[in-house]
Amino acid sequence: MYEKEIGENSVLLCIISEESYQKRKADIIKALTSNSKNICYVSFTKPYQTLRNELKSAGFEGVSFFFIDTLTMSVQSPPKADDCIFVQAPNSLVDISVAISKVISREAKANILIDSLSSLLVYQDSHTLIKFLHNIINKMRIQNVKIVFLVFRKDISSELIKDLYMFVDKVLE
Repeated sequence: MYEKEIGENSVLLCIISEESYQKRKADIIKALTSNSKNICYVSFTKPYQTLRNELKSAGFEGVSFFFIDTLTMSVQSPPKADDCIFVQAPNSLVDISVAISKVISREAKANILIDSLSSLLVYQDSHTLIKFLHNIINKMRIQNVKIVFLVFRKDISSELIKDLYMFVDKVLE
């Protein structure tokens, strides 16, 4: 469903309904894996352990995921994990940017999935977020890395999403 768009574009904004979130997210991951078996999954929605278990149950066995967990450290000491960088909090944008750069430098040809901008809006104002996202997008373009942003349909009228339209290659609904 998304393979063609991911193959032809570097930066995608995927607008999904809350009701179809899990299915669409799985479809997007499948499409990302058709381009690369390495995925950097930046999560603002669920902690590392939960995501890892969900993805395993969904049958993504042959995919090499590397997680950036923005939630666990804000509530507890994170477990030891070779496939995850734990960031202090979802509003630690500099730490998130550094973590993404680390993953991309060590994971050959990794694609990035940001799950989700809707959740990130809870932690930061739109102006700060657009500067952060523009910086990430430019870094990934230079390194020829594909990046997919998920956002809920209810948030498309937000200032952040309206501004982000300028920086993405394609918006998928």
